[in-house]
Amino acid sequence: MAFKVWLQRGGQWIKQAMPGYCAFCLAPASAGRGWCATCLGELPWNLQPCRQCADPVAHGDSLCGHCLIDPSAFSTTQAGLLYQEPIKQLVHDFKFQASPRSGTLLAELMLLTPPATQVDALLSVPMTATHARARGFNQSYWLAESLSSQLGVPVVSARWIKDSPSQRTLNRRYRRMSS
Repeated sequence: MAFKVWLQRGGQWIKQAMPGYCAFCLAPASAGRGWCATCLGELPWNLQPCRQCADPVAHGDSLCGHCLIDPSAFSTTQAGLLYQEPIKQLVHDFKFQASPRSGTLLAELMLLTPPATQVDALLSVPMTATHARARGFNQSYWLAESLSSQLGVPVVSARWIKDSPSQRTLNRRYRRMSS
């Protein structure tokens, strides 16, 4: 029990550096994967997504309340997993700790729920020059490149042209106003 508490508090680096073992529980991983079958089944799968924004919806609904009232400029989003633990931790480790294993795991998990229709290209979210310098690389572009090679579609580049505050702490309404 003490080892498990230590892992949760400060031993995340062990999970990052142990290929062949599940990134979530450290049990032996399934062949060729970064996770075990048990943890894969327990991940927060997005089983009922809104067809436009991918937010969870009630069974039988195709659009969420937000998209019914104020539709976005895009027609569809693919999000096979919800932004909950342990996916939230993987994203955090990749985004802020530049963990290559976390990025690889995220890309592999994304490929488990590919888009329902063939896509023409992938577009990574552009990053301001300030954020790129602070993080060292553009994680969104890295993921797009990884997925591009697996899906056989090109990555389209975009530039950040409007200086705006970080959207990390903003809710949906304020994110939309700042973009």
